[in-house]
Amino acid sequence: MKNKKTLLIVLSIISIVTIAIIGLASFKTDLAKAKADLRIAQDTQEVIQVWQRYGKDLSLANSKVLVKSIKDKLEQLEISDQELHQILDVLPKAPKSLNVIVVPDLSRRIIDQYNNPDQIQNDKAIINTIWNEFVQVAKYKKQSSDYFGINLTDLDQAQGSFSKISDDLRFDLSEKEKNKPNRTLFSDSLNNIVKTRIDQLYSIAENKPLGADYRYYIRRYLPNQLKTPDLSNDFRNKLIIITDGYLEAENQSADTKITGYEKELKTAVLNGTIKQKIKALALEIPPIDIDLSNTDVLICEVNERKNGKGYHFEILQAYWTMWFESMGAKSITFLGREQSLKQSQKHIKQYLKK
Repeated sequence: MKNKKTLLIVLSIISIVTIAIIGLASFKTDLAKAKADLRIAQDTQEVIQVWQRYGKDLSLANSKVLVKSIKDKLEQLEISDQELHQILDVLPKAPKSLNVIVVPDLSRRIIDQYNNPDQIQNDKAIINTIWNEFVQVAKYKKQSSDYFGINLTDLDQAQGSFSKISDDLRFDLSEKEKNKPNRTLFSDSLNNIVKTRIDQLYSIAENKPLGADYRYYIRRYLPNQLKTPDLSNDFRNKLIIITDGYLEAENQSADTKITGYEKELKTAVLNGTIKQKIKALALEIPPIDIDLSNTDVLICEVNERKNGKGYHFEILQAYWTMWFESMGAKSITFLGREQSLKQSQKHIKQYLKK
């Protein structure tokens, strides 16, 4: 009886090993077939068909091998952006990388103690929160191309001295050594450098604040800051605008037009028809030709002035929301200046994680 049991166990082990060997051979055979079909593929559709035919049945390891082979093949084919999107919809998602772009409003709002008391301290706390959260998101990834950068709407802001400190306010993980873990790049020393540069930026701007021209920034600078998903990185653009919400560029008429329309706009706010009223009065901010379909937009620290208490916030929200909707933004979050700074920081952390 004992010998019979032993024999059954041995036979079971042999069966399991045989099945495993056959399975492995099958996986290798399927991978070899996939690579052979891939070599003769002539266009994007044929490459997609190779993945659909073999990809889902391969082991995880062989699946990664096939994905790499597909990437190499697509580089040979020199595919268009449209074809790239088709491929990205089919292949497993590449590692996610954040592209965080912070654009503070260094206009007179930062010294307006009547409407925006302690705004400089608030702004600096907000930016340091964004940096700290970026570090937490990126630090423990093995490999990524996460990016953090602070931009100005115009290089004349901060008295044209921004270039002197800008290098320490841009951090690009795609430039690191290929196999170096992200965590080796972050340190208390780096955090102190970023904090010091933020202090310097606001110290310079405080002496000569200039109106923030966001229309000019989006047209001139933002396109070069955005990143699109590719075969190696699933980029998510995070555009963070820190402003009181009033679009009033230096020596230009306001884009968020309120003066002269107060009665009509206030009535529309009370009636819940503010967007319709802005359209009816043809006051919309003109859209800019830019692709924001992969960009989450956060406008924060919005603070209505005392002469518009109770209705300016809704007007500003309508202007900004309609503007970014017209440019196809993936999502738009509009946050007022909170009574509690901790509450603002909580919202920002949630925004960067989503």
